[in-house]
Amino acid sequence: MKRTEMKKHFTSMKAAALTMLLSASLMAATVPASAAVTVALTAPTGLETVQRDDDELTLAWNPVAGAQGYNVYLYDTDTNGWLQVERTSGTHAEIDDLLSASVYKFKVNAYANGQDGAFSTEFSTSTAPKDVDNLRVKAKTKNSVTLSWSAVRRADKYQVYKYNANTGSWKRLITTTKTTYTATGLSSGTYYKFKVRPVTEVLGSRYYGDFEDIKIKTRSASGT
Repeated sequence: MKRTEMKKHFTSMKAAALTMLLSASLMAATVPASAAVTVALTAPTGLETVQRDDDELTLAWNPVAGAQGYNVYLYDTDTNGWLQVERTSGTHAEIDDLLSASVYKFKVNAYANGQDGAFSTEFSTSTAPKDVDNLRVKAKTKNSVTLSWSAVRRADKYQVYKYNANTGSWKRLITTTKTTYTATGLSSGTYYKFKVRPVTEVLGSRYYGDFEDIKIKTRSASGT
């Protein structure tokens, strides 16, 4: 190749390289910084129940760096699949319209810029049982009273308490599977306060319904 042709060849190569460099610079300038680097969102941790009612659960978890919000999923036993039940910008969620004394399974993931992160470990928890209903006096004497109440759905046991007016505190008398209880050793013609709540035992824990209370007067010495 002659010197003149070589010079033209190198000039063309230099121009082509300069064009490629300018094109690359323009492309880099037009790509948003957010699109240039994508950071994977980690799985939420510390999923727990912070509030429990007979028809509602409030869940909470630790924040994920870079998250704009979170998706909460409930396992649906009817379809054997996961159902999204909440989308929130905070690190807690209230899930309602649930059945009492029932076990539910949840999982959570973070989202940001249209991307979803990894899922948390699946978390199982239970709603509380409903409150005791129809607490009443079944029988009473001068020294005893027999309480009765309606059975609560899925309750495993019931706890009965008596109020001590001298100490201003409640004392548990019994935990029973029955829906009746007789308190003895009472004084005649005296008022007593009792309260009862249901207990569900599941997932290695005890979950309690709210108390129902009643005030009763024993029969007097004359039998009235």
